[in-house]
Amino acid sequence: MSVPNTNTFSEQDVKDEIGSGSSLVELFTLSSNIGFDGIYKGDKDRLTNFRNYTHIYLNINNTSLHFDSNGDPWSTRRITVSSNLEWYIIFDQSQIISAYVEQTSGSNNGYVDFYCGESNTSGDIHTSYVKFYRTSDNTLLAECYIVQHP
Repeated sequence: MSVPNTNTFSEQDVKDEIGSGSSLVELFTLSSNIGFDGIYKGDKDRLTNFRNYTHIYLNINNTSLHFDSNGDPWSTRRITVSSNLEWYIIFDQSQIISAYVEQTSGSNNGYVDFYCGESNTSGDIHTSYVKFYRTSDNTLLAECYIVQHP
């Protein structure tokens, strides 16, 4: 559902689309930049900027995952995804030894599990990342750093 593409919508229509907000300023704070219709976006300073707005969100519960190489073999860390769209990830595992992920995309709410097993033989801390993108236009929505400790 979107804010109506008319000039008769109300602030309540915007609140209903976003899910919360008690003022116009707060609605802009809670809004997603990629949800605005480019024709009406303007300077984001008036209600009419929300015409045809679709609230798009993707939130992850972790922005950093840590693996201890001396811990359990093939330990698992989970990123929980809260979203209202189709998404995919790019996982750079070049800096983490023997790490992998099974699920690389999803639709709406979901999760991604990361597995890391073999010890870090160099004795250094290795860092990698996972980046979440919107499927329809490759917009970067969130990212998480993954750290493997020796």
